[in-house]
Amino acid sequence: MLIFRKIKLDDLDAIYKDQKLRPLLTTEAPGERFAVIIDQDEHIQGGVSGYIKDDKAYISCIVIKDSSKNDAALFDGLIRSLIYILDREGVKELYTNGAGYDPLYTRIGFKPVKAEGQPYSFVISISEFFNDRHHCH
Repeated sequence: MLIFRKIKLDDLDAIYKDQKLRPLLTTEAPGERFAVIIDQDEHIQGGVSGYIKDDKAYISCIVIKDSSKNDAALFDGLIRSLIYILDREGVKELYTNGAGYDPLYTRIGFKPVKAEGQPYSFVISISEFFNDRHHCH
């Protein structure tokens, strides 16, 4: 069974020992860290990590192991799960640099950031995500 969930202490060893997953833990985070993983039958297949500063969250790393045609569905589920989790933690906006997933972010409801020199190129207002029936389902 496929589950998107917050990272647990028990996951750290398995993630750190996996070359592909390790960046989820080792990417720099100048604020409170977060991580959500893809758990398939108790095997971690990928995840997203980043940090929270004030009421904004920033995605630092996304990993999906064994890339296949299901990447888009896994990515979509991962980011939507992250939005639900961050909402419960009081986060108002989520930023990302795109990292090659630009069309998928746009489909979820992310909008381009207009500020020049900004390291993050997309943002989503979490309240708008939940108010827009097209994006939150």
